[in-house]
Amino acid sequence: MTYDDDLDRALFALPLEPLPDGLRTSILAGIAALPGPMFRRWEVVGIGVVLALATWLFLITLTGGDHFRSIVAPVGYVLARFASDPTTLVWLALGGSTAVWLSLVSLPQRARAGASRR
Repeated sequence: MTYDDDLDRALFALPLEPLPDGLRTSILAGIAALPGPMFRRWEVVGIGVVLALATWLFLITLTGGDHFRSIVAPVGYVLARFASDPTTLVWLALGGSTAVWLSLVSLPQRARAGASRR
């Protein structure tokens, strides 16, 4: 039985409509456009440096000698007073929640200049 071969020949013999100009480009622009990274490189580096310094200071304070503690204690006291102020905490919470909200919201993006829409 060669019905499949006859059917294939009949299908391939049908005339096809020509593809519109820019079809491939518009499909790729619609499905392959990835959103940009959440953070820029300098922001990631800055966050890493701050976390590394905070960890270093914390460990040195816990394990260091009295001389180091006498130098770092006033700085820690000022930072603790600053971080425990209710107004500061409210502003930090508002800023953090706004940053999280903006990173989670899906805003429409403009089409790229090379992609044509029909």
